[in-house]
Amino acid sequence: PMYTVRAKELDRCGILRGAYHFFGHRTPGKEQAKVFIRTAGLRSGNLIPVLDIEKHRFMIDPQKMVTEAKAFCREVKREYGVNPIIYCSTHFYEKYLKRDFPHGEYTLWIADYRGDNPQHLHWTFWQHTERHKIKGHHGHVDRNVFAGTREDLQKYTLK
Repeated sequence: PMYTVRAKELDRCGILRGAYHFFGHRTPGKEQAKVFIRTAGLRSGNLIPVLDIEKHRFMIDPQKMVTEAKAFCREVKREYGVNPIIYCSTHFYEKYLKRDFPHGEYTLWIADYRGDNPQHLHWTFWQHTERHKIKGHHGHVDRNVFAGTREDLQKYTLK
């Protein structure tokens, strides 16, 4: 409910922002993409859209999940001209996505909390913890690493 308010505030402050979509295993990918596009309101200068794909109790058929995730990606590419960044765990990527979402065609944002840099996956973003603490915030936040410079980060924004 606070997405629009927070997005506007980040824009006002000049902070790079984006949006991610948590993939649902019961709704067609193209339909999910249309809702994401309508809701996210991304524009030039925002981070490329992110598709968060995780194992879920509704993921009954891995091949159907891949088919629908690809449909989501096609719709996002049609709208924004780029493939979304794929966010998932190391294990999930290696088991379900590696063949159909290859490095080079898709940018990877890998969640791996084991402490070892998952370099073999050629990640661009690495979420290495979900338990980081920052001053002024109660509770934990995710902490990520970007494999590049501030200037390199501009390559991952919408044109």
